[in-house]
Amino acid sequence: MKTKAIIFSLVSVFLALTYFLLMPKSYYFFSEKFDAWNSQLIRSVLHSGRFLLDPCFKSNCYKSLTSKTPLDVVIPLVEKDLITAEKTVESIRAMVLHPIQNIYIVAPESEKIRSFCQQHGCIFILENEAVENYEELKKQGGWILQQFIKLNADKYTQSDNILVVDGDTVFLRPQIFIDDKKNTYTFHIHSDYTDIRKKFTRDLFKTTQYFKLDFITHHMVFKRKWLKELKEKISELSMCPWQQALLNQISLNKMGFSEYDIYAHYVFSKYRDFTRLRSSANTFIFRDKFQFLELYRSIYSADYKSISSHHFTNFTSY
Repeated sequence: MKTKAIIFSLVSVFLALTYFLLMPKSYYFFSEKFDAWNSQLIRSVLHSGRFLLDPCFKSNCYKSLTSKTPLDVVIPLVEKDLITAEKTVESIRAMVLHPIQNIYIVAPESEKIRSFCQQHGCIFILENEAVENYEELKKQGGWILQQFIKLNADKYTQSDNILVVDGDTVFLRPQIFIDDKKNTYTFHIHSDYTDIRKKFTRDLFKTTQYFKLDFITHHMVFKRKWLKELKEKISELSMCPWQQALLNQISLNKMGFSEYDIYAHYVFSKYRDFTRLRSSANTFIFRDKFQFLELYRSIYSADYKSISSHHFTNFTSY
């Protein structure tokens, strides 16, 4: 009986914390540290229960996971990411259990990247043709530019659903992002909560409410209709084109933003019934250790769904 009571108490506490985390509350309702801790707690619980909650971790997941919903894939790239991009594309084709229509590589002019696209059956898109106001966006830096490229994915893709993947992320296990029967979209929760990104989202949407979850998981499926609505909403609130609204906010707050957090905030605010939460189950390896990816894959694939190797993380610099 004591064991059951302890389990019941823990579940009750978890459900209470989940409620406070998922329901949008005023910015001043809890402190940043509490919000970050709570977000990480939810992610940890989802990850701990992955074998029960997440079909990606079932022993017969390849058989149980399937979706007839087609996806286009968008991967922004620069030449320094070619070291990881091949494994990224291979893992998408092997692990994403949706029909893949096209894989778009968005990059600056580069013979190496064009050759990569030809070799791997991808469509090359010049980044200056993927966004408006390219020169102004480029001045903000590559990291900011790539986020605009992702948010503009509905302009140069064809599918109703677009999987955006960072070029340094490799899937380790089967992935399904849309449940055909329930018509729900999976949103992954990470554990790198930063209030700076949340403040940008709050200020952009002119609200004191926000969702205290970390959506920065290096990949996300954008529904074309919702992505278009998001940009229209930003333009409506700011009374200017959505790109300029984001640039104005960057200039005003002197801070970066997250395209994933902005999109997730909009979807959770308007289409919460069409979403489901899962742990990101993402880990990372140092970029200068990427040559040993297959070794890390064998080590991590039992517990993680993806692995990232960011260009700014080198073992020798730590």
